[in-house]
Amino acid sequence: EVEPEEEQVASRGPSGEAEDSTPLLRLSTAGPGRNLARHSPSSLAGGIHVDLKFKLRLDAAPARQRGLVVHAWCEEIEWIEDGIPENDALRTIGRNRVPRMTNEQVTELITKFRVWMDSEHIRNALSREAFSSDQDTVVLVENEFPFVRRVEGGIQEGFIDRLVLIERDGQVVGAEVLDFKTDEIKPGDDGTLAELREYYRPQIRAYCDFVREQYGLSEDAVDGKLVFLGAGGISKVV
Repeated sequence: EVEPEEEQVASRGPSGEAEDSTPLLRLSTAGPGRNLARHSPSSLAGGIHVDLKFKLRLDAAPARQRGLVVHAWCEEIEWIEDGIPENDALRTIGRNRVPRMTNEQVTELITKFRVWMDSEHIRNALSREAFSSDQDTVVLVENEFPFVRRVEGGIQEGFIDRLVLIERDGQVVGAEVLDFKTDEIKPGDDGTLAELREYYRPQIRAYCDFVREQYGLSEDAVDGKLVFLGAGGISKVV
């Protein structure tokens, strides 16, 4: 069994979730898992056959920096009805996460972020109204949920951007995995959107598999969705 410790380098996906040295769970250096290869679900993006030009385009440094900042902002949101931090707070979070970004760059990104958060589809995805309000149902939000998982050939580890857990009588009976993407997609570019859905599907499937294993859920009890912030769209991929 994997034994967690304090430190771990987390690797994130190409649209801004790029390799960031962040505290996470760490495998014990003693025990049966110490020599297993470690990788993140984001490394599964694209499956076996990856278009290198496509991946390099997604991996551009400015896109990674924007993605890191936007993910830090999304982490501050539990339910959209409760609002998001004021601009000064967003600016502080952004500069702390990526100090190399200028004030002008952060300010421009804040403007975009507020437009994204005002999108009908994204607001619905982050709303408590999207879930049951039954008296016996409790809905919990876990942002940046860390995990370590043993898989064939090694260890998977990383963060789930947003995990929504549905509980009844103290038992988790369902879950939703949301992964935020900051890929720049032109309005109406359905072809690129479809390509990105397929590209990220293995990553989201790994997250959902982990959640099922963690809580003993059936396959149809866990939904995996991509949140394309720039396009204002939500895509269920698992």
